[in-house]
Amino acid sequence: MCAATSCHNISSQYDLVEDRILSTLRDWTENAKIEWGNLEQSKSGLQQREQRKALKRLEDELCAVEKQSNSLYDLLEQGVYTTEKFLERSKHLENRAGELHNEIERLHTSLDSTDATEGMIKSVIPRVERAIELYNTAQTAEEKNLLLSGVIEKVIYTKSESGGRWDAEKAKSFMLQLYPKL
Repeated sequence: MCAATSCHNISSQYDLVEDRILSTLRDWTENAKIEWGNLEQSKSGLQQREQRKALKRLEDELCAVEKQSNSLYDLLEQGVYTTEKFLERSKHLENRAGELHNEIERLHTSLDSTDATEGMIKSVIPRVERAIELYNTAQTAEEKNLLLSGVIEKVIYTKSESGGRWDAEKAKSFMLQLYPKL
C-alpha cells in the first residue's frame, strides 16, 4: 500500500485479503456440506434409484426385442410370415433395439457422471478443510501458498474505491471471487 495520503493507488492490506480468502473458503465448505448433503438425500438419491430402475426396465425390454428378433426366423421358416412381412418386422425390431441401446448408453453415462461427481465432492470438502487447518500452522509464505494453490484454482480480487489506510470501511470494500479446484 502506498504511504502517501494523496496516492491514487487502489489496494488492500494483505492481512485483510488473506483473512477474507480463508473465511470465504470456510463458508464455501459449510455451504457445500449443507447443499450437497440435502441434494444427496433428496434429488440425487431418488434420481439415481429411478435411473437404475429405468435402466433395468430398458435392459429387460432389449432382451425381449432380441428374443422377438430371433423368433422372426422361425416364423419365416414356418411360413407364418412372408418375406416382405419378415423384412418389415426385422427392420422395426432393429430400429427399436438401436433406440434401446442409445437410451441405455445415455443412462449409463448419466449414472457414471453422477457417481464421479459425488466422489469428487466427497474428496474436495475434506481437502479444503485440511488446507484451512494446516494454513494456520504453516510457517512460511511458500507453505501457505502451496496449501491455498492446492485447493484454489484462482482468486479474482476487485477493488474500485481508493483509500483504506485511514478509513477502515474503505479498507474492507473489496470483492473476491474464489474458484476452488474441483
